[in-house]
Amino acid sequence: MTPQGKILEVDAVSKRFQLQHAEGREYIDALSPISFALGRGETLGIMGRNGSGKSTLLKILSGILKPDSGQVRIYGTFAAILDLGFGMVPEFSGRENIYLAGSMAGYSRQQMRTMADEIIDFAEIGDFIDQPVRHYSNGMYLRLAFAIKTLLQVDLLILDEIMTVGDIRFQDKCKLKIQQLLRQGTSLIIVSHSLRELAEYTQRALILDQGAIVAEGETMAVIDTYETLSGLKRQKEDVSVNFASDPDQCITVLDYWVSSHQAQIEESMTATIRLRVNRPGTYNLMIYISDFSSVLLSDSFSYRVTPEYSISAEGIYECSCQIPANFFNVGTFYVGFIISDGHRSLYENMRCLSFEIASSYHAWVTPWSMHDKKFSLKPSFDWHLQQLKE
Repeated sequence: MTPQGKILEVDAVSKRFQLQHAEGREYIDALSPISFALGRGETLGIMGRNGSGKSTLLKILSGILKPDSGQVRIYGTFAAILDLGFGMVPEFSGRENIYLAGSMAGYSRQQMRTMADEIIDFAEIGDFIDQPVRHYSNGMYLRLAFAIKTLLQVDLLILDEIMTVGDIRFQDKCKLKIQQLLRQGTSLIIVSHSLRELAEYTQRALILDQGAIVAEGETMAVIDTYETLSGLKRQKEDVSVNFASDPDQCITVLDYWVSSHQAQIEESMTATIRLRVNRPGTYNLMIYISDFSSVLLSDSFSYRVTPEYSISAEGIYECSCQIPANFFNVGTFYVGFIISDGHRSLYENMRCLSFEIASSYHAWVTPWSMHDKKFSLKPSFDWHLQQLKE
């Protein structure tokens, strides 16, 4: 019997590979016994370094490999895009490959007549649709493969590093299609080295390391853990910056902080950097704020009468940036600083701090999304209603 609300159950799945060497046999445990589940309409991101077991897991989920132990149970239809060309017959035309894929997915020929037109239109193949796919360019091949495997409606979609299909315009088209599938209730598993993509598309995530799950939970929290494990997070440290043409130290970054690491959405915040200026000059300070789905860059001289900070004397300085209330949405944000002299970058630390925006009125904040896409900003603008005379 299908467990209520579940689309996938992975129960104690393991996989070992045998390698043959001149010295003898070697066994590699690609997956230790791992278990997790996925609910209907839920999205899951999988991250990990190369060789951590991600590809092996996806091949087992898609049926390409059989596990040595454990079980994978999928309660519904699924499609896996591990290799975009997998399942395409080179000697068949694009149209014939569409009908073949539909037949394998259980669609009748009559159903495919309507769906084929949509797939052809999405793939933008043009007159080449009736030519053997072995004559296609790489871009045409990939576009058709993506169109076939996403327009045939399934309950679970498994994606492996496929967000670079085609040019930028077609990539945006693919992303919109995936967002549409998610709105329709399709469950999603995505493997990507892009933390931004995982933050944008998934609600939950897990980390694989040496074939074992080492962390699992809400996506942004797991990304934070992944960065710590991978050594991506830079710790506070004094950083001396030299001009390329002058060995004398000109600026030392002593410290940086935010006024609060957790603030309510209706509270303002301040980000501060402390400097020791050893060589007077004209400097520009920029603040970089990111939550993986978008980036905010603001500098110290934009829209000012005096365009930059001119420091005429040596000494210790603090430069503060006011982050207004009712600006960011609920979530975790990362802060970095950039210092330049107007010609070159003297100091860059893109992720040295973090802060969290929380809310005391979740009922108003939680819906601040559209089609399951969460927005980074939640500005409070002034509105004015005026009745006009007829």
